[in-house]
Amino acid sequence: MCEDQFYNERLVVEVLGVGIAVGAEVWTMTAEERTVIERGKVAEAVGRVMGGGDMAVGLWRSVREVAEMARRAVEKGESSYGDLERQTSDAIDIKGDDAGGGVSRGWEG
Repeated sequence: MCEDQFYNERLVVEVLGVGIAVGAEVWTMTAEERTVIERGKVAEAVGRVMGGGDMAVGLWRSVREVAEMARRAVEKGESSYGDLERQTSDAIDIKGDDAGGGVSRGWEG
């Protein structure tokens, strides 16, 4: 269930620059090998993000920039619009199949 936390942390912190590392240091699929992040580390990271210092201000600026890029990417005719439309349609088809019907609707964002 938490196998992807290592990669999620890397994406959010190192690639997007919109988060604080809390210690997902190794990738693993087994609970025995999984690192448990101490509550103090989480509290410290939350404090740094919500504290209002220069680091927090820069982080929130980056968050707004990434959010705006994501919003633009899913606008009609943009790079991710078709992907979102197909994913939404597939999800509706799967749900329809589960319910015994196969209703298919396109994304009308």
